[in-house]
Amino acid sequence: MRVCRLLMAAPLMWAAFPVCAQYDAPLSQQEKGKPFTISAHVRQEYDDNVYTQNVAKQESWKSELIPTFIFNMPLDRTLISARYTFGMTYFWDRPQDDWNFSHEFVGRVAHTFTERFDIDVRDRFVYAYEPDLRAPSTTRFVDGNYLINDFSAFARFQWLPRFGNTLEYNNRIVDYDSSEISSYEDRMEHTINLENRWQILPTSVAVLGYRFNFVEYEQLPKSSHSHFLMGGVDHKISDVWMLSARGGAEMRRFDEGDDSLAPYFCLSSSYSYAPNSSASLFYSHSLSLTDVGLYTVQMSDTVGLSVYHAFTPDFGFRMSSAFTWGGYDGENTIDDEMDGVEAEDFNEFSMYLDAALSYSINRHLSAELGYIFSHLDSELPGRDYDRNRYYIGLRGTY
Repeated sequence: MRVCRLLMAAPLMWAAFPVCAQYDAPLSQQEKGKPFTISAHVRQEYDDNVYTQNVAKQESWKSELIPTFIFNMPLDRTLISARYTFGMTYFWDRPQDDWNFSHEFVGRVAHTFTERFDIDVRDRFVYAYEPDLRAPSTTRFVDGNYLINDFSAFARFQWLPRFGNTLEYNNRIVDYDSSEISSYEDRMEHTINLENRWQILPTSVAVLGYRFNFVEYEQLPKSSHSHFLMGGVDHKISDVWMLSARGGAEMRRFDEGDDSLAPYFCLSSSYSYAPNSSASLFYSHSLSLTDVGLYTVQMSDTVGLSVYHAFTPDFGFRMSSAFTWGGYDGENTIDDEMDGVEAEDFNEFSMYLDAALSYSINRHLSAELGYIFSHLDSELPGRDYDRNRYYIGLRGTY
């Protein structure tokens, strides 16, 4: 799932906001302390729109086998972990290829040098078929695989009892197999985020930050770089309720096309409201990359919600969702490619919902019953679609 990393270091609070990245989920209690864990997930799914089309929808049953291998080595000052997941899907009624395969590798090395200095390095490689529609800039479903690699390096420096810095570097590579999608989506992104942090109260940290982002597209001249200036606060409302906020402005300059100056705001909160139950909320208002042809950027508002509720120690409900409102300005296009044609303004709304019930049969076996809904409502003709997926699965862990 898509998460914002919140790092805690007593007695101060540390947060890597506003840079968000896709990382692996935390290890379960069963997996912690074990050097090797193997799990296999078998799932049967019905998909009513496998190609996310708004006309001539293609439906199909799908059978999935997903084995996962986890390595975990906690040392005195160092944590080394890795995870590999292989996905194999068989489509019963898809007109083209019956089979689809995916790969995911996640690696992490974290080391504490002293109480005042530690680092955390992570990498996530994905070769997949289904897009992650929880991100506002993600391409809608296309018939073909794509590669995404996310690398990050995070460092914390505690210079004085009440003052310190966090420094983070993120790199993302996006590469689609489809030549059509590649022409306007293949790119490399670099992000550097520096935050200066002051402990103003025992439960509050004031933040003043700067972020630099550079995006280089391989084919279309949509490359750009941006500067962020922002301030904010990380506040511990209680032992179980955390709040982080950032606000500022972004100046983005494009190699071709008009520059953009826009406000930036990010709010995140997490709350553990009961034993083994928690909820988190995320909101952002910012410029975002876009998969719409010659448009260089969109102004997007994204709301994300994640909940896990434990009815009993063995039976629970989980839900994750994302809602994005995107506004496209006709002036934010590649000037030289429009050939005198005036681009139009338009708006889009997209949403993603994944909800499931899970039951632990025993310490090695669990079952789940779930539903996934994705939707795109666009004023641009031909982009609208609805997609419903229903699944039941069984997972074994050893």
